[in-house]
Amino acid sequence: EPADGGAALRATATDLARYEWIVVTSPNGADRLLCAIHDGERDARAFGNARVAAVGSSTEAVLAAGGIRADLVPDTFVAESLLDALGDPPHPAARILLARAEVAREVLPDGLRDRGWEVDVVDAYRTVAAPVSDEQRALVTGADVVTFTSSSTVDRFVEAFGVDAAPPLVACIGPITGDAARAHGLHVDIESSVHTVEGLLAALAERSMRA
Repeated sequence: EPADGGAALRATATDLARYEWIVVTSPNGADRLLCAIHDGERDARAFGNARVAAVGSSTEAVLAAGGIRADLVPDTFVAESLLDALGDPPHPAARILLARAEVAREVLPDGLRDRGWEVDVVDAYRTVAAPVSDEQRALVTGADVVTFTSSSTVDRFVEAFGVDAAPPLVACIGPITGDAARAHGLHVDIESSVHTVEGLLAALAERSMRA
């Protein structure tokens, strides 16, 4: 749960219809938003005329499983692409809800505000470091590849194991994650052009075939 236990998200879920767009940037955010709606004994009608934007096919799938069809899924699964796709507000008071991780980049909300949108950012969840066992440390030491699927996975890995523990091959799901790895001093060998787990697996398979 976020630091407030999800109180802000639950309160926001009672008045979703006032937004032009509701934006979710991850499967976790989508799941928490749907839970907040259902906890208040509401259903898809809570969205009213608000349109829904999802970053990534996995986020889109979670929404669909909850009965919500995403109106917008950008071709490239990064915040910058969503910013371009949403464009300018239709009127001065147009408002967007952004349900996301407690700690996240400010590119999207700042960019939307610069375009004239009123933006409400609500913490849907937070990422925390998992405890690491001696067995897991041994597995990392013997691994040939490390895959990173978000900037936070890079940060948590470095916190838990250190940069020197990284396996010989570093694979990242996309450029934002790759930049986070490079910021820690890691050499990125693979950076998927399709920013999904499936895209990352395909990039790994292609690298394996060339080896």
